Amino acid sequence: MNELERIEFNVRTQLSDGPGINSVDEYIERAAELGHKAIAITDLNGVQSFKEAEEAGENMGLRLFMV
Repeated sequence: MNELERIEFNVRTQLSDGPGINSVDEYIERAAELGHKAIAITDLNGVQSFKEAEEAGENMGLRLFMV
């Protein structure tokens, strides 16, 4: 594993107007499993997943960036 910290910055959920595949819960759970400390949700043309993302982030101990 590399020593650099990173934030995945181009994640689009199923609620995005773009090519989202997974739910926000699935992305946040996976980021936590991989040891990430933060994740950015970049849904296009909508904010429907933001409340769900906030709750999932709190449950998994991840800092969220909504872009």
